Amino acid sequence: MSTYIDQKTRKKRLSLVFQSLYYLFTGLWPLLHMLSFSAESGPKADTWLLRAEGMLILCIIAAFVIDLYTRKYTTSIVFLAISSSIGFLYIDLWHSMYHNMGGIYLTDAVAHMILMTIWSVWLVNNRKG
Repeated sequence: MSTYIDQKTRKKRLSLVFQSLYYLFTGLWPLLHMLSFSAESGPKADTWLLRAEGMLILCIIAAFVIDLYTRKYTTSIVFLAISSSIGFLYIDLWHSMYHNMGGIYLTDAVAHMILMTIWSVWLVNNRKG
């Protein structure tokens, strides 16, 4: 029984680490080098909005890191992981469809679909009952 629980915990931990690292890259990029971010994602009128989004992404990472550090792996963190991916997927698809900004936004959309799939599989495999 202990090995099964350890394996479940390890998978959840790896999922959080993967999502944290991905979010670290996407959150820091507009904060550290807006010029290269805009060159890749297209020109932006409101760079302050990108910086705000970057800061919010860093806040999400902070919650993930706290959960990883305390090893609590709460339901709230799983909800945050899934809901943030859904929100970013919406943003990516919106920009791709209505602002003719494919490329990087579609790549990011795929990454968020992968994250949602990982967490959905984890939820299905670990449901109670």
